[in-house]
Amino acid sequence: VLLFFLLGFSSCSVCETNIIETTISPDNKYKAIVFERACGATTGFNRHVLISSEKEPKLKKGNVLIINGNEVEVFWITSDVIRIKYLGKEVFKTDYINEIKIEYD
Repeated sequence: VLLFFLLGFSSCSVCETNIIETTISPDNKYKAIVFERACGATTGFNRHVLISSEKEPKLKKGNVLIINGNEVEVFWITSDVIRIKYLGKEVFKTDYINEIKIEYD
């Protein structure tokens, strides 16, 4: 019974999400959210950048960058161009979301 409990408990994965920074586009239409997600001791931390037009984004859709690292800076250049500076290994990266162009340094 103890073995079943330990195996069952260890397979449950609860991810912890911490919002690091939120920046609003100049036209107040979008927000860029930098957050960190950790899903247990064996997975480490990932930094995400998400762009959303929702007032209460779900932090599940809209990712434009995911890195293994912790240095991310986000700057809105205009209402439809955002610049992201980062250090770390890319896990996922895209250059556009909706009408927003993403530039990277």
